[in-house]
Parts: sequence; C-alpha cells; structure tokens
Amino acid sequence: MEEKLKINDRKLVFSLLLYLSIICTFVSKIFVQISFLDNIKYVLFLFTILIGVYNLIKNYQEGTINYQYVYIKELMEGLIIIAVFLLLTLYYCIINKENFQTRTIIELSYIFIPFICSFCMINLLNQKEIVVIVKLLLFSSLILYIVELFQFDITLDKIKEISFIESYSPFESHLFADISLVCFCFFSYFRNKKDRVDTICYYLSFIFSLFVFKRILLIFTVVIFILDKFSIWDKKINKKVIFVIGVGFVIFTMGYTWLLDENHTIALYNLLGINLDKLTMGRQWFFRVLQQSGFQSAGYGSSSTAIYALIHPISYLEMDLVKINIELGCIGLITFVWGYWKQIYNNLFSVVVMFFMFVNLFFSHSLTTFHVWIITLTMFYLIKRKEQEILPDM
Repeated sequence: MEEKLKINDRKLVFSLLLYLSIICTFVSKIFVQISFLDNIKYVLFLFTILIGVYNLIKNYQEGTINYQYVYIKELMEGLIIIAVFLLLTLYYCIINKENFQTRTIIELSYIFIPFICSFCMINLLNQKEIVVIVKLLLFSSLILYIVELFQFDITLDKIKEISFIESYSPFESHLFADISLVCFCFFSYFRNKKDRVDTICYYLSFIFSLFVFKRILLIFTVVIFILDKFSIWDKKINKKVIFVIGVGFVIFTMGYTWLLDENHTIALYNLLGINLDKLTMGRQWFFRVLQQSGFQSAGYGSSSTAIYALIHPISYLEMDLVKINIELGCIGLITFVWGYWKQIYNNLFSVVVMFFMFVNLFFSHSLTTFHVWIITLTMFYLIKRKEQEILPDM
C-alpha cells in the first residue's frame, strides 16, 4: 500500500507539472506585460519532462509497468523527424553559407516536447487520469478565454458584424482555437454518454470551439459534431487510403508553395479573379515579403528569423507545411508528413482528426501551439490502446 501511494505521488507531481505548464502557456500570452512568464513555461515543461522520464525509469526498475507496449516506435518516429530536420538544417547552412540559428533549436523543441510528454502520459497515466487532466484544461482554458475577452471592447455593433466569409468575430481567439477543438475531439470519442460531467464537457467544448471562430476549425467542429451522431468512429480505414492522403498533402503543399510565388499569384488573379492574399488572410503577403528579400534557407526555423527581421512583430510564416517546404525542401516535408501520420490508428476518427489538423497546418499553423499537440498525440495513443487492447489501465 505504501509503495502504491509512492507511485501515485509521482504520477500526481507529473500530472500537476504538465497541467501548470500548459496553463502557463496561455497565461503568458494573455498577460504579455509579465515578460518572465514566457520563460517560466519552458522551465515548467523541462521539469515536466525530467519528472516524467524519471518516473518511467523508476517504474521500470520497480517492475510496475508493462514495457512491451509503451509506444517507443511512435516516439522514435518523432525523434527521426527531429534528426532529419537537424541534418537538413546543417546541409542548408553549409550550401547557403549561413550560420546555424538558435531559432532552429526553439522550433525543434516544438516538435520534441509533444512527443516526449505524450510518451510519458500514455505510460504513466491511465485513461481516467488523462480524462481528468483534459477536463481541467478545458475548464481552465475556458476561464482564461473569458479573461482574454475582457481585454477587448466588445460592443453590440461589433457582434452584429460577425461574418464567416470575412472571418470576423469579436469573440475570435487565436490563443484558444486549438485547445478548444482538441478538447471537443477528445470528448467526442472518450466521453461516457451516461456521465453528466462528460456530457457537459462535450457540449461545452463544442460551444467553446464555435465561439473562438477560426474558419477552418469551425468547419471541422461542425463536421465532427455531425459525424459523432452516426457511431462510426471505429470504422477501419485501409492503410493505403492513409498513404494516399499523406502523399496528397506533400503534393498539394509543393503546388501551393509554387502558387504563392508573386508572379503566379498575379497570374491566378488575372485568370480567375482570385485574390490569394485576401483568401489567405494576408499570409501570401508574408510569403511575398520573404521572397522579395532574397531569402535563402538556413534550415528549420530560418524563415521565422527572416520574417521577424523584415516585418516585426510578425515572426512566423503561419503556414506550417509551406514553411517546412521552403526551409527544408521535399525531404523535410515528406519526413514530417510520414512521421505525424504514423502516430494514428487506422480508424475513421483518427484519420478525420489528423486530416483536419493537416488542413490547418496547410493553410495556417499549429506547431507553435505544441502544448495542444501533447493532448492530440496522447488522444491518438489512447485510441491505439483501446483498439489494440495492448495496455490495461494502471
């Protein structure tokens, strides 16, 4: 009994640190005037990782975890992405005679943190414990979202101007868009329909996702809500279909990057009357400024450094897949698509969620919201655990 309490204490410390790390990410963006908060979140994530890895080692030594199924393969796939990105960065630094940038390490950490934290979560916590964490994150982020809204001057006239076409709403929030959606996805699959709190979380996260008013994610929310009524989430999807989807994202990203070229954008407007700059909410302009500056890749993260120098305070291209393509070429893009699509189980729910996550990566960005990817990857691993029945509740 004493040993069991000791293990639970360690799990509690890890869970608490993880929760505080994610919440601190939101708080640091709301209260930007408190500059040290942005550094604290990284310190908290560092301690979360150290405690998580320490717990895994101790559990292994104590024989309290089944190491036959701990998703090491998935973790290794994430590390392969990082290794390839690092090697390609060194390659582009050499051929373009550029210096290695600290931004590379920062952006690689956006990939590393979700993979290592989700690896620790799925091995240290059972489903019920993970559900509790997601519930706490949902309610906490909702409270912080309301706090954020108080910083804006929301009037009746502004509410009347809400437009899906123009992508405008006074309630819009870049900060809470991803977390609201991922919470809704989580409770769409894992809620106990007979549990009142689970049902409240499901509908609350649905409303939350609608209120933050990001067009792509809003469409996704409605699609998930409709499909959830048909009880088809566990339908198996042929792995060849998943392969084709992955190849499609690579091809479309390369084509889209070509289309973003200023000359091709002008030709598109003259031919079809499509204003790509307006359609992409100004992101094509970011790309054009970068292109006109004579940008040469210095590897992963180098476009962020260049954009910040050109159009401060903007510091990100805001099209993740395009960004990877122009920084690392097709090898980096293929590696990234392969590594992330390998994380899912081939059921309909996982495929639909990952598809829309990649649509968001295509037109917008979410790699910087690495804290949300922790919950996303953990959700995928929980589905694998459930479908493959490989790991009992601990």
